[in-house]
Amino acid sequence: MKQMTQLIILCFFLLTSVGCQKYDLMNEEEQFSTDGSSFSFRLPSGWQVEKDYKEVFNEAALFGAEDTNSRSVMFIRAQKSEQLNEQQLVTQTKTALKQYYLVDEVEEETFQIANFSAVYYPLKSVYDNRAVWLDNYFIATETHVVEFLFYRPRQGGTEGQQEIIRQSVETLKQLETTASSEEKREEITEQKVTTDMLSIQLTGHKIQGDKLILRYVLTNNSEKQLIPLKEWEELMEVTEAESLLDITKVTDESDSELTYLQERSSQRLPAGDSVETVVVYELQQDQGDITIQADEQRINGDKPVVLKIER
Repeated sequence: MKQMTQLIILCFFLLTSVGCQKYDLMNEEEQFSTDGSSFSFRLPSGWQVEKDYKEVFNEAALFGAEDTNSRSVMFIRAQKSEQLNEQQLVTQTKTALKQYYLVDEVEEETFQIANFSAVYYPLKSVYDNRAVWLDNYFIATETHVVEFLFYRPRQGGTEGQQEIIRQSVETLKQLETTASSEEKREEITEQKVTTDMLSIQLTGHKIQGDKLILRYVLTNNSEKQLIPLKEWEELMEVTEAESLLDITKVTDESDSELTYLQERSSQRLPAGDSVETVVVYELQQDQGDITIQADEQRINGDKPVVLKIER
Protein backbone atom coordinates (compact mmCIF):
# COMPACT_ATOMS: atom_id res chain seq x y z
CA MET A 1 0.00 0.00 0.00
CA LYS A 2 2.87 2.33 0.84
CA GLN A 3 4.52 1.64 -2.53
CA MET A 4 1.24 2.39 -4.33
CA THR A 5 0.94 5.71 -2.47
CA GLN A 6 4.51 6.66 -3.41
CA LEU A 7 3.82 5.78 -7.03
CA ILE A 8 0.71 8.00 -7.10
CA ILE A 9 2.66 10.88 -5.57
CA LEU A 10 5.45 10.45 -8.14
CA CYS A 11 2.97 10.45 -11.03
CA PHE A 12 1.28 13.56 -9.66
CA PHE A 13 4.64 15.31 -9.35
CA LEU A 14 5.59 14.46 -12.94
CA LEU A 15 2.26 15.66 -14.28
CA THR A 16 2.40 18.95 -12.43
CA SER A 17 6.02 19.46 -13.50
CA VAL A 18 5.06 19.08 -17.16
CA GLY A 19 2.06 21.31 -16.71
CA CYS A 20 4.15 24.00 -15.11
CA GLN A 21 6.97 23.80 -17.64
CA LYS A 22 8.14 27.28 -18.54
CA TYR A 23 8.33 28.17 -22.22
CA ASP A 24 10.57 31.01 -23.35
CA LEU A 25 13.01 31.91 -26.12
CA MET A 26 16.78 31.60 -26.35
CA ASN A 27 18.68 34.85 -25.80
CA GLU A 28 20.99 34.39 -28.79
CA GLU A 29 19.82 34.65 -32.40
CA GLU A 30 20.30 31.94 -35.03
CA GLN A 31 21.03 32.88 -38.65
CA PHE A 32 20.51 31.28 -42.05
CA SER A 33 21.15 32.49 -45.60
CA THR A 34 20.08 31.79 -49.17
CA ASP A 35 20.51 33.51 -52.56
CA GLY A 36 22.58 36.28 -50.96
CA SER A 37 19.88 37.12 -48.38
CA SER A 38 20.39 36.53 -44.65
CA PHE A 39 17.85 36.09 -41.86
CA SER A 40 17.85 35.71 -38.09
CA PHE A 41 15.41 34.39 -35.49
CA ARG A 42 15.37 32.99 -31.94
CA LEU A 43 14.72 29.35 -31.13
CA PRO A 44 12.58 28.28 -28.17
CA SER A 45 14.61 27.38 -25.07
CA GLY A 46 15.75 23.79 -24.94
CA TRP A 47 16.12 23.44 -28.70
CA GLN A 48 19.46 22.30 -30.13
CA VAL A 49 20.76 23.19 -33.61
CA GLU A 50 21.26 20.20 -35.93
CA LYS A 51 24.45 20.67 -37.98
CA ASP A 52 23.56 18.06 -40.61
CA TYR A 53 20.08 19.48 -41.16
CA LYS A 54 19.96 18.68 -44.88
CA GLU A 55 20.68 15.00 -44.32
CA VAL A 56 18.57 14.67 -41.16
CA PHE A 57 15.50 16.74 -42.08
CA ASN A 58 15.20 17.87 -45.70
CA GLU A 59 17.61 18.39 -48.60
CA ALA A 60 16.14 21.86 -49.24
CA ALA A 61 16.48 22.92 -45.59
CA LEU A 62 18.45 26.05 -44.70
CA PHE A 63 18.40 25.40 -40.95
CA GLY A 64 17.23 22.67 -38.58
CA ALA A 65 16.91 21.99 -34.85
CA GLU A 66 15.50 19.50 -32.34
CA ASP A 67 13.79 20.00 -28.98
CA THR A 68 15.80 18.29 -26.24
CA ASN A 69 12.72 18.16 -23.98
CA SER A 70 10.42 16.36 -26.43
CA ARG A 71 10.49 14.59 -29.77
CA SER A 72 9.74 17.82 -31.65
CA VAL A 73 11.85 18.94 -34.63
CA MET A 74 11.88 21.92 -36.96
CA PHE A 75 13.50 23.07 -40.17
CA ILE A 76 13.34 26.11 -42.45
CA ARG A 77 13.06 26.39 -46.21
CA ALA A 78 12.78 29.43 -48.48
CA GLN A 79 11.84 30.16 -52.07
CA LYS A 80 12.96 33.28 -53.88
CA SER A 81 10.00 35.57 -54.54
CA GLU A 82 9.00 39.18 -54.88
CA GLN A 83 7.31 40.43 -51.71
CA LEU A 84 3.72 39.16 -51.63
CA ASN A 85 0.71 40.73 -50.00
CA GLU A 86 -1.51 38.74 -47.64
CA GLN A 87 -3.93 37.44 -50.27
CA GLN A 88 -1.16 36.45 -52.68
CA LEU A 89 0.66 34.60 -49.91
CA VAL A 90 -2.45 32.66 -48.85
CA THR A 91 -3.33 31.72 -52.43
CA GLN A 92 0.19 30.55 -53.25
CA THR A 93 0.78 28.56 -50.06
CA LYS A 94 -2.67 26.97 -49.94
CA THR A 95 -2.30 25.76 -53.53
CA ALA A 96 1.05 24.16 -52.69
CA LEU A 97 -0.15 22.54 -49.44
CA LYS A 98 -3.21 20.98 -51.09
CA GLN A 99 -0.88 18.48 -52.71
CA TYR A 100 -0.10 17.01 -49.27
CA TYR A 101 -2.76 18.00 -46.74
CA LEU A 102 -6.50 18.53 -46.32
CA VAL A 103 -5.98 22.28 -46.15
CA ASP A 104 -9.64 23.11 -46.70
CA GLU A 105 -10.46 21.39 -43.39
CA VAL A 106 -8.29 23.78 -41.34
CA GLU A 107 -8.58 27.50 -40.80
CA GLU A 108 -5.46 29.43 -41.69
CA GLU A 109 -4.47 32.48 -39.66
CA THR A 110 -2.96 35.55 -41.27
CA PHE A 111 -0.90 38.09 -39.34
CA GLN A 112 2.01 40.51 -39.68
CA ILE A 113 5.67 40.17 -38.68
CA ALA A 114 7.02 43.72 -38.84
CA ASN A 115 6.14 44.71 -42.44
CA PHE A 116 5.91 41.12 -43.67
CA SER A 117 2.68 39.24 -44.39
CA ALA A 118 2.52 35.82 -42.69
CA VAL A 119 0.13 32.88 -42.65
CA TYR A 120 -0.14 29.91 -40.27
CA TYR A 121 -1.62 26.48 -41.00
CA PRO A 122 -2.22 23.99 -38.12
CA LEU A 123 -1.96 20.61 -39.85
CA LYS A 124 -2.08 16.93 -38.99
CA SER A 125 0.93 15.15 -40.43
CA VAL A 126 3.27 12.18 -40.09
CA TYR A 127 6.96 12.54 -39.33
CA ASP A 128 9.40 9.65 -38.88
CA ASN A 129 6.41 7.24 -38.89
CA ARG A 130 4.76 9.13 -36.01
CA ALA A 131 1.50 11.05 -35.92
CA VAL A 132 2.40 14.70 -35.31
CA TRP A 133 1.08 18.23 -35.41
CA LEU A 134 2.72 20.39 -38.05
CA ASP A 135 2.84 24.09 -37.23
CA ASN A 136 3.44 25.40 -40.76
CA TYR A 137 4.28 29.10 -41.12
CA PHE A 138 4.98 31.10 -44.29
CA ILE A 139 6.40 34.64 -44.21
CA ALA A 140 6.65 36.85 -47.30
CA THR A 141 9.89 38.80 -46.85
CA GLU A 142 11.44 41.33 -49.23
CA THR A 143 13.18 38.64 -51.27
CA HIS A 144 11.78 35.22 -50.27
CA VAL A 145 8.84 33.28 -48.93
CA VAL A 146 10.35 31.76 -45.79
CA GLU A 147 8.73 28.57 -44.51
CA PHE A 148 8.98 27.32 -40.90
CA LEU A 149 7.98 23.69 -40.28
CA PHE A 150 7.63 22.63 -36.63
CA TYR A 151 6.70 18.95 -36.07
CA ARG A 152 5.53 18.10 -32.54
CA PRO A 153 3.91 14.94 -31.11
CA ARG A 154 0.13 14.87 -31.02
CA GLN A 155 0.26 13.26 -27.60
CA GLY A 156 1.78 15.34 -24.85
CA GLY A 157 1.73 18.58 -26.85
CA THR A 158 0.60 21.70 -24.99
CA GLU A 159 -0.76 25.10 -25.85
CA GLY A 160 2.35 26.52 -24.21
CA GLN A 161 4.59 24.76 -26.71
CA GLN A 162 2.43 25.89 -29.61
CA GLU A 163 2.53 29.48 -28.36
CA ILE A 164 6.32 29.58 -27.93
CA ILE A 165 6.72 28.25 -31.47
CA ARG A 166 4.61 31.16 -32.68
CA GLN A 167 6.77 33.60 -30.69
CA SER A 168 9.89 32.05 -32.22
CA VAL A 169 8.59 32.58 -35.76
CA GLU A 170 7.64 36.16 -34.94
CA THR A 171 11.29 36.98 -34.19
CA LEU A 172 12.23 36.50 -37.87
CA LYS A 173 14.26 39.41 -39.26
CA GLN A 174 15.75 40.01 -42.69
CA LEU A 175 19.30 41.25 -42.24
CA GLU A 176 21.16 43.81 -44.28
CA THR A 177 23.75 42.48 -46.72
CA THR A 178 27.18 42.15 -45.15
CA ALA A 179 30.59 41.37 -46.59
CA SER A 180 30.18 37.71 -45.69
CA SER A 181 26.79 37.48 -47.34
CA GLU A 182 28.22 39.16 -50.44
CA GLU A 183 30.81 36.38 -50.61
CA LYS A 184 27.99 33.83 -50.34
CA ARG A 185 26.10 35.66 -53.10
CA GLU A 186 29.09 35.27 -55.45
CA GLU A 187 29.46 31.60 -54.54
CA ILE A 188 25.78 30.89 -55.18
CA THR A 189 25.73 32.85 -58.44
CA GLU A 190 28.04 30.20 -59.91
CA GLN A 191 25.06 27.83 -59.67
CA LYS A 192 22.69 30.20 -61.47
CA VAL A 193 22.22 30.70 -65.20
CA THR A 194 20.23 33.41 -66.96
CA THR A 195 18.96 33.72 -70.53
CA ASP A 196 16.73 36.30 -72.20
CA MET A 197 13.71 34.13 -71.33
CA LEU A 198 14.45 32.59 -67.93
CA SER A 199 16.79 32.01 -65.03
CA ILE A 200 17.64 28.72 -63.32
CA GLN A 201 19.01 28.60 -59.78
CA LEU A 202 20.35 25.25 -58.59
CA THR A 203 19.32 24.80 -54.94
CA GLY A 204 20.47 21.27 -54.11
CA HIS A 205 21.41 17.81 -55.30
CA LYS A 206 21.20 14.28 -53.97
CA ILE A 207 22.33 10.85 -55.19
CA GLN A 208 19.69 8.26 -54.36
CA GLY A 209 20.74 4.79 -55.45
CA ASP A 210 21.35 4.97 -59.20
CA LYS A 211 19.53 8.31 -59.53
CA LEU A 212 20.85 11.89 -59.45
CA ILE A 213 18.22 14.33 -58.20
CA LEU A 214 18.82 18.01 -58.99
CA ARG A 215 16.62 20.60 -57.33
CA TYR A 216 16.24 24.03 -58.92
CA VAL A 217 14.11 27.17 -59.10
CA LEU A 218 13.10 28.34 -62.59
CA THR A 219 11.92 31.92 -63.09
CA ASN A 220 9.96 32.73 -66.25
CA ASN A 221 11.21 36.09 -67.53
CA SER A 222 9.41 35.77 -70.87
CA GLU A 223 5.92 36.84 -71.91
CA LYS A 224 4.64 33.31 -72.53
CA GLN A 225 4.15 30.12 -70.52
CA LEU A 226 7.10 27.76 -70.11
CA ILE A 227 7.41 24.10 -69.12
CA PRO A 228 10.33 23.88 -66.63
CA LEU A 229 11.55 20.39 -67.57
CA LYS A 230 11.55 21.20 -71.29
CA GLU A 231 13.50 24.42 -70.72
CA TRP A 232 15.99 22.64 -68.47
CA GLU A 233 16.56 19.89 -71.00
CA GLU A 234 17.21 22.38 -73.81
CA LEU A 235 19.58 24.54 -71.75
CA MET A 236 21.47 22.17 -69.44
CA GLU A 237 23.70 19.17 -70.10
CA VAL A 238 24.62 16.64 -67.39
CA THR A 239 27.46 14.16 -67.87
CA GLU A 240 29.11 11.47 -65.76
CA ALA A 241 32.74 10.79 -66.63
CA GLU A 242 32.09 12.63 -69.94
CA SER A 243 29.12 10.38 -70.82
CA LEU A 244 25.80 12.15 -71.35
CA LEU A 245 23.13 11.14 -68.81
CA ASP A 246 19.47 10.50 -69.60
CA ILE A 247 16.56 12.13 -67.76
CA THR A 248 14.32 9.68 -65.88
CA LYS A 249 11.87 9.65 -62.96
CA VAL A 250 11.83 8.42 -59.38
CA THR A 251 8.73 6.26 -58.84
CA ASP A 252 8.93 6.02 -55.04
CA GLU A 253 5.43 7.16 -54.06
CA SER A 254 6.38 7.21 -50.36
CA ASP A 255 8.38 10.39 -51.03
CA SER A 256 5.40 12.69 -51.57
CA GLU A 257 7.51 15.84 -51.81
CA LEU A 258 9.69 14.44 -54.60
CA THR A 259 6.60 13.18 -56.45
CA TYR A 260 5.03 16.63 -56.18
CA LEU A 261 8.16 18.42 -57.41
CA GLN A 262 8.43 16.04 -60.38
CA GLU A 263 4.84 16.80 -61.32
CA ARG A 264 5.51 20.54 -61.19
CA SER A 265 8.36 20.16 -63.68
CA SER A 266 5.88 19.29 -66.46
CA GLN A 267 3.27 21.92 -65.62
CA ARG A 268 3.04 25.20 -67.50
CA LEU A 269 4.62 28.15 -65.67
CA PRO A 270 2.93 31.54 -66.30
CA ALA A 271 4.97 34.56 -67.38
CA GLY A 272 6.67 36.30 -64.46
CA ASP A 273 6.27 33.36 -62.04
CA SER A 274 8.86 31.15 -60.35
CA VAL A 275 8.62 27.49 -59.41
CA GLU A 276 10.80 25.07 -57.45
CA THR A 277 11.07 21.66 -59.05
CA VAL A 278 13.45 18.76 -59.75
CA VAL A 279 15.03 16.88 -62.62
CA VAL A 280 16.19 13.27 -62.21
CA TYR A 281 19.00 11.53 -64.12
CA GLU A 282 19.88 7.85 -64.47
CA LEU A 283 23.46 7.32 -63.27
CA GLN A 284 25.89 4.88 -64.84
CA GLN A 285 27.98 2.22 -63.18
CA ASP A 286 31.47 3.72 -63.35
CA GLN A 287 30.88 6.09 -60.41
CA GLY A 288 32.63 8.97 -62.18
CA ASP A 289 32.40 12.66 -61.32
CA ILE A 290 29.29 14.49 -62.53
CA THR A 291 29.36 17.76 -64.50
CA ILE A 292 26.40 20.09 -64.99
CA GLN A 293 26.95 22.65 -67.73
CA ALA A 294 24.77 25.25 -69.42
CA ASP A 295 24.71 25.92 -73.16
CA GLU A 296 27.18 28.78 -73.39
CA GLN A 297 25.61 30.01 -76.65
CA ARG A 298 22.32 30.79 -74.88
CA ILE A 299 23.25 32.11 -71.45
CA ASN A 300 23.99 35.72 -70.54
CA GLY A 301 27.57 36.34 -69.43
CA ASP A 302 31.09 35.81 -70.69
CA LYS A 303 31.70 32.25 -69.49
CA PRO A 304 29.66 29.05 -69.23
CA VAL A 305 28.43 27.94 -65.84
CA VAL A 306 29.85 24.59 -64.76
CA LEU A 307 29.07 22.69 -61.56
CA LYS A 308 30.98 19.55 -60.65
CA ILE A 309 29.78 16.88 -58.19
CA GLU A 310 32.55 14.56 -56.98
CA ARG A 311 31.64 10.93 -56.32
